[in-house]
Amino acid sequence: MTTKAEGIIPDFCQLPNVFLTVLLSEILAVLVTILGYQHGISPWFQLGLHSLFIVWNTLCSAAVLCLLRDWLNRRSVVTLSLFCIATVLTSTLISSLVAMYFYHSPSLDLSHPVQQVFIIRNEVAALLISAVVLRYLYLNHQYRLGIVAESNARFDSLQARIHPHFLFNTLNTIASLIAIDQDKAERTLENLSALMRSGLKQSQQQTPLKQELSLCRAYADIEHQRLGERLSMEWQIDPSLEDWPLPPFTLQPLIENAIYHGIQSLPEGGTVRVEGYRKKQSLVLKVTNPTPDNAPPHGNQSAHQNIQQRLLIRYGADAKMRIEHEDNTYRVTLVIPQEPVNESLDH
Repeated sequence: MTTKAEGIIPDFCQLPNVFLTVLLSEILAVLVTILGYQHGISPWFQLGLHSLFIVWNTLCSAAVLCLLRDWLNRRSVVTLSLFCIATVLTSTLISSLVAMYFYHSPSLDLSHPVQQVFIIRNEVAALLISAVVLRYLYLNHQYRLGIVAESNARFDSLQARIHPHFLFNTLNTIASLIAIDQDKAERTLENLSALMRSGLKQSQQQTPLKQELSLCRAYADIEHQRLGERLSMEWQIDPSLEDWPLPPFTLQPLIENAIYHGIQSLPEGGTVRVEGYRKKQSLVLKVTNPTPDNAPPHGNQSAHQNIQQRLLIRYGADAKMRIEHEDNTYRVTLVIPQEPVNESLDH
């Protein structure tokens, strides 16, 4: 499954992470100012110097890690940790030398005890802080990996449930045709056999929309053998979206419900309308069908819950499912965002 789990090093180029980095740096500057307060010097002046030094040093280190993030997240934990610590220590050393040049003395004298203590103190502090931050990032990464593994297991479990459900209902359709028209039943069984060979040969985590639509059309043809002219289908799909990836059996159960609990319950039948279009960065799918007067909600809602849970696991809150039932019309709308980019998890 392709549920996204970022590497150990987060994206420090994103605005929320930049804000958090600056905020934590400023908190550290306040703490250093309080602990190292010197009488006779304005505390605001001291806070300003500490803030300038710590925030500048932190942002420089974060910028380097941002630029090399993809490369670092493909390295082993040891290599990544050593490189990050070396980056922070180097940045701290350069910042310390610059600070001494402008604050302590225009002519640097690294043999001077005060300047040596200043550099060593900063380097030790940077080493300890970077080690603690890396430990936190590593534990947070392991926690996210655990969430992804659990989500994968739940997704596979939900995915496995819907295949036999589809097969059972299709076979039930064939069984009902046997008593009415054996030739139709035989042709429908042949269609099912071809459908199983082409669309259900292997379990897939993602399938293009065009393959899902092919499955839906084949299923609708099977149901048309049973319902005849009572069932009509209307397809309004943007051709440019045919390669959009989505979990398999996302659309087919909605069409199945529309036929079983809508069209089949109407003596005159009706039309199932399937729409697909782009809205911003998402694919919108709509299935609309007529219903009898005062009809209860479609079935036991298990298919709806299954689809909703699978979309939630895979896309989070970015995916949405909306159900509307009014004026003898039942409509289910799915909003499926673009597939998140995979990232390497091998560290």
